[in-house]
Amino acid sequence: MAEKIRSGRAEIPSFFTSTGVGTLIENGDFIMIYKEGNKEPQIVSEIKEKRVFNGMEYILWRSIFGDYALIKAYKADESGNI
Repeated sequence: MAEKIRSGRAEIPSFFTSTGVGTLIENGDFIMIYKEGNKEPQIVSEIKEKRVFNGMEYILWRSIFGDYALIKAYKADESGNI
């Protein structure tokens, strides 16, 4: 999650990582929301693109582009540097 937010702030639209390889997320089988009143899936994860680099498998994750961020700090200057 942290990398998805960081890459969005750096204007990187997506990135490859080994996180999630071989899981329900990679195959698009992860149920995100069930239909109301039963156990039928309403929304499932999308199938992730997979590539191999130097013999290791990686899947493509999309970045999160936020409008603002909340930061907790002990001290800040007048310019907002924390």
